[in-house]
Amino acid sequence: MRAAAEELLAGVRSIEEGRARDVLRAGGVPDALWNPTLLTKDGTFLAVPDAYWPHEGVALEVDSEEFHLGATAYRATLRRRLKLETHGIEVVTVAPALVRDHPDEVVAAVLAKLRLGAARREPLSVVVRA
Repeated sequence: MRAAAEELLAGVRSIEEGRARDVLRAGGVPDALWNPTLLTKDGTFLAVPDAYWPHEGVALEVDSEEFHLGATAYRATLRRRLKLETHGIEVVTVAPALVRDHPDEVVAAVLAKLRLGAARREPLSVVVRA
């Protein structure tokens, strides 16, 4: 019960996101904002990534096959990623099965993107509304 309450307070919205949060924490990844709203500087909605590291400009998307298969859903997923990348955000996209079956690879990918983001010279033009 306590763990579920902690996840809700952190912004985690699904079992898959909770599993990803646990894997990342166990792998030594710094805490992220979960499900924050990202806006452009002029206030235009950009996206709500599953996890976001604002200082590094890195987003994690846990995309289940259930909700992202099919031509329309797949294209929408790609457009969301393109919008994030257009604004300089590094995106790590994983399926829940990858988090479960290959947690070390997920941790390594997130840490690599965080390093890239930390080395960025220009600030992002993104506003976070948590």
